[in-house]
Amino acid sequence: MNRSSTSQNALSGAYRNAELAFEAVNAMKYKHVPKADKVVWAVAALIHCDMCRALVSLDKCEPGFAKLLSMMDIASKLYEAKKWYLGAGSKALRQIASRKSCGTQIVDQKLKELKAIHPIGRADNYTDYRNKVGHHYCEDTPEQLLRFGQEDSDEFYSLLTTFARFSGEWVKLTKTVIQATTEP
Repeated sequence: MNRSSTSQNALSGAYRNAELAFEAVNAMKYKHVPKADKVVWAVAALIHCDMCRALVSLDKCEPGFAKLLSMMDIASKLYEAKKWYLGAGSKALRQIASRKSCGTQIVDQKLKELKAIHPIGRADNYTDYRNKVGHHYCEDTPEQLLRFGQEDSDEFYSLLTTFARFSGEWVKLTKTVIQATTEP
């Protein structure tokens, strides 16, 4: 299976999960689940779907300027996703786990494993581009774009793939924690 079809298959699964997660937020079927728990699942599923969508988009983008601009948009998404995972997302998942039979210790261990297997910290290599080109246009935008164009595109693609895998595992962990039995 080639890179593009693998990404497309991942996107199909991520899309179905994101759709289910978003429907669950307000669905009567899941009214017994605290809304905050469903929101964490929905955001995790959204990020995973977005990472998979970015992979598919990058696979289909023609080499050159358009691909470079697409990569810059993705650099911004990677920054924001990492910030959510290591900040609000982890905090919320730990809060859910504190009410569940699995407990925070297991979640902490699993998150540590995920970060070791899928080193999303490499996104920090692109923070400067995110700050100077991904969300802002100024006098040095052409210089920043040229500099970004000299980055290793295979390394960037590898990082995006890492994020897609990390986010998929994060969604699975979130669902597992939410579905764990509540401590009496």
